[in-house]
Amino acid sequence: MKKKHIYIFAIIIQFGLSACTDLTETMFSDVSEQQFATQLQESEILATTNMPYAILRARSGHEGSQWILNTITSDEGACDWGGSEWETTVQHNWDPYHGQVIKAWNHAYSMIAPCNSAISFLDTISDGSLLYERSISEMKLLRAWHYYTLMDLFGRPVWITDASDAKGTELNRTEIFSKIESEILDNVDNLYEFPTDSIYGKVTKAMAYTLLAKMYLNEEIYTGATNYPKVIEYCDKVINMGAFVLEQKYMSNFVVHNENSKENIFVVPFNNAYDKYEAPIYSINTIFMVTLTSKIAKQVYGLGANCWSGFTARKSFINSFKPKDRRIAGWLFGQPTGTNLVISTKTPDWKNHGDTIMGARFCKYEYQPGLTGWGDNMDNDWVLLRYADVLLMKAEALMRQNGGEASQEALDLVNQVRNRAGLPDFKMNDLNLAALLTERGHEFYWESYGFRRQDQIRFGTYLKPFDSKPKEDEEYRSVFPIPGAAINANSELVQNPGY
Repeated sequence: MKKKHIYIFAIIIQFGLSACTDLTETMFSDVSEQQFATQLQESEILATTNMPYAILRARSGHEGSQWILNTITSDEGACDWGGSEWETTVQHNWDPYHGQVIKAWNHAYSMIAPCNSAISFLDTISDGSLLYERSISEMKLLRAWHYYTLMDLFGRPVWITDASDAKGTELNRTEIFSKIESEILDNVDNLYEFPTDSIYGKVTKAMAYTLLAKMYLNEEIYTGATNYPKVIEYCDKVINMGAFVLEQKYMSNFVVHNENSKENIFVVPFNNAYDKYEAPIYSINTIFMVTLTSKIAKQVYGLGANCWSGFTARKSFINSFKPKDRRIAGWLFGQPTGTNLVISTKTPDWKNHGDTIMGARFCKYEYQPGLTGWGDNMDNDWVLLRYADVLLMKAEALMRQNGGEASQEALDLVNQVRNRAGLPDFKMNDLNLAALLTERGHEFYWESYGFRRQDQIRFGTYLKPFDSKPKEDEEYRSVFPIPGAAINANSELVQNPGY
């Protein structure tokens, strides 16, 4: 049985039918006013806290989201759509009026607003119960996740925690880092430990600890300070839970029914049957539409979808895989068996190449049979945080506090991940920071809200020239501009330097 939450609708249906599914002698008159009030309040709390997850679900993935800015601008993503918006995305020539910059900013605040509304509502019914305390902490942690992504992309967004506040307060990166850190630390103890069937897809301590580890790993970029012991501490908290393991098969984390993965820490659940009856949403569950061509969809996967093509890998990224690395199976290129298609690994250059399809196509998430197009959505759950990341973050922290040199513990952690990919162990001399960056790319490509840009910035490669980005960027392009319209509408905002 799928551990799916249908968010508000399931909660309403469950509450609405609960009184009439038991046809025994119990009468409404037997339910005390206090019991009814308690049940009603619990139902209100659950419905209220599900709304922000529903919005997260609608905003996760590829289109008009943070994923594009983090993935298609990195050394592992490209796009074969013509037009200045996509060329400037790939080549790092965006400005404050760039369409994807605007969408990423707006979508982030569209996910923060329901968190604020939920928290405001919960405050009106505060009763000190465990459910209340856990629910409000859950909303604050989810909001912290959204602010973390804003801090990472834009450096200094406005901090809004009041549902009635339209402007908020602009904070620099050090200030907002501190705010997010406090929100997590102040609320994490109220959360459930790790995902179970009843709370699948929701914020847990494991999610919060993993987020803290990621924040501390990047703290030097955000605040200028380093805190590698904290990275190790919070990675160990997740490891010592004993709730997560590496799946034996890498692709098990991304199959249609990936809710059974013992590796995925935080996911956005999707449900194909439910999504068919909802307005189509631009999310991961339609990513097949923007990476496959219609010919690939039909001839390789037997899908009836008229796909749009679009997002591809850069050639240099595909070429960086070792031949025996099983993770390369998440990319489609060459001549697929039983077809007359030719898919080149060459990075798209927005020119006509006849029958040759340019750019390896993403197939890491299993494409289920029967998909017919936009609005017929995938059933796979979108993975935001995974246990493999915990292992590699701890390895990196151990190395960085050791001057970039590998220790035996760091080596063992990295080799756990490599072995699952079918690769031989690194020797001590093989593992350096450059090798670790490559390993992270091969393990996490196109996942979460997109961590490759963040990794490249931390390792010092994002601003340097790479495939289809021939120039070296100025330092200011390590963050994106605050949209011009947002600045015009809010006097609290100041544009990032360089823009």
